[in-house]
Amino acid sequence: MDLTSAVDHQEKRKVLIWEAIGVLFLIIAGFVMHFVYEWTGQSVLVAWFTPINESVWEHLKLGFWGQNRPLSH
Repeated sequence: MDLTSAVDHQEKRKVLIWEAIGVLFLIIAGFVMHFVYEWTGQSVLVAWFTPINESVWEHLKLGFWGQNRPLSH
């Protein structure tokens, strides 16, 4: 194994680790978001960003805000 392939392997490993961390974060955040609406006393503001029931539309909100949140920075 030469130096360039070793560097490529290290970079790929770093990317894989960050992707795994990101997936775990999204799973945990999505799980918590299911309960935030009730925890806040059914806040109207929170209802815009979190699911308020188990419909497909409410789950699409999770995906929409999850995709667009990084773009706001």
